Amino acid sequence: MTDNVISHPTAWARTDLTPEQALQGAAQYDWETVVIVGFAKDSEELIVRSSEMSRKDALWIAEHFRLHALDRL
Repeated sequence: MTDNVISHPTAWARTDLTPEQALQGAAQYDWETVVIVGFAKDSEELIVRSSEMSRKDALWIAEHFRLHALDRL
């Protein structure tokens, strides 16, 4: 089920990217669906935006992200 997960290891090593640079780097892919998660600069409020996807699909992506972050994927 992870055949459609793109791993980009160098992205994890980069901690100096601005939000604009991270979004610009992601723009090179032909996305079917996306989830964007971040903190608002002024209020530090958690912001989540997604394209057309169910909550089930968003949860699936979040779980794979968690496993990737833990280096288990």
